[in-house]
Amino acid sequence: MRNNNNLPEFSFWLSALIVVLVAILGANTFAQTDDEAGDKAILTIGSKAPALDIETWFSDREGEFEHTTEFEPGKIYLIDFWTTWSRTSRPWMVKYANLQDRYFDDGLQVIRISDEDEDSVANFLELDVAGHPETIYAEWSLGYCVTTDPDRSVHEDYVMAAQLANLPVVFIVGRTGLVEWLGEPKRMRKPLQKIIADEWDREAFGAKMLARQRVNKMAAEVRELLKKGETEEALKLIEKMMIDEPDSKVKSRMAKMRLEILLQIDGPNIAEAFQDVASGSAKNARQLNELAWSIVTRQMGGKEIGADLLEVAAETAQRAVELARDAEDDVHLGMILDTHAHLVFLQGDLDKALELQTEASEVSDQDDILEYLDELQKEAAKRQKEENESAEGSNDNASDGEGKQKPEAKEDPFDGLGTQS
Repeated sequence: MRNNNNLPEFSFWLSALIVVLVAILGANTFAQTDDEAGDKAILTIGSKAPALDIETWFSDREGEFEHTTEFEPGKIYLIDFWTTWSRTSRPWMVKYANLQDRYFDDGLQVIRISDEDEDSVANFLELDVAGHPETIYAEWSLGYCVTTDPDRSVHEDYVMAAQLANLPVVFIVGRTGLVEWLGEPKRMRKPLQKIIADEWDREAFGAKMLARQRVNKMAAEVRELLKKGETEEALKLIEKMMIDEPDSKVKSRMAKMRLEILLQIDGPNIAEAFQDVASGSAKNARQLNELAWSIVTRQMGGKEIGADLLEVAAETAQRAVELARDAEDDVHLGMILDTHAHLVFLQGDLDKALELQTEASEVSDQDDILEYLDELQKEAAKRQKEENESAEGSNDNASDGEGKQKPEAKEDPFDGLGTQS
């Protein structure tokens, strides 16, 4: 068997899942749970913004901004957590200068907070700005506040308390000292404009954000349980969250996490868990295909595949084929047919596998697909040869019996004789 290199491996590693689970959700509601204490521990939309205990200030708009600790009523604060080594963070050194100038009269104060040592940030500020060889970053940052907090106390109070994993991340603190918005810098423009104009719907956004944060918190707890080897507790936590969570997208991602754990530990009810994940991707041919292929790679890795799991995987692949055909997606149809062929072969149907793989080779000339077709053809030829040899052996046995006369029965010497009295 060969690796299907034309597919991204369907491996729901937990570290990656934490990122996936915070994808943009479409829900307007969030789950009501009995863990009120857990929710209160999360810094979220509507929370009172923690005081800032920043160690070093490199710029403050030439003295126009105070070195803020408590938030002044009526003002708006944009707090950006960044790093000097992040290429995503660097362009914002320039963008924030423009943003600060634009909204200065509206009471906006931009504060960027690193958690690196003072020398690292100072050295970075002396670097030339990309595209502006005669300008250093320190010049661009004069119009707003650039800071660092090496003891990470502010980072703990904000980023960690909000159950966030990646930088840069922005918190917008509104005129009443409450967190109005948080997220990636590239997504903040419209929310900031609405917050400044007092048109922001904090409650609606807060419901969606809390749902994401709860999932992040749960994912972190699951990871810790798995590190300790407490897989049963991890699975119970996921299943509880799936019951409580009404948002289908969040629930689908939880189902993926549960399946990954079960696959890793050869747990019970894998077929059922697989079906739950497939149901969440019922209209996406590529996702269904990746899911089905994960079972093929599992078999390639020497794992035993139960008949029930193999059946639902083959059905999933067949559904992916149907969707690709309906969409006339010839770009992906070949590899989807390839997946289906593998699973059908594992079920023992060589003829059907050959039919599917032949079709796959007609819509795709990728080496992997052609190689697997060759493997199937060789297997078919081998089986045909074995059948022919078996048939010839039967014929030879039959021929050995022809021409041999049946021996005549000997007469019974007592036949016809009466019994003496």
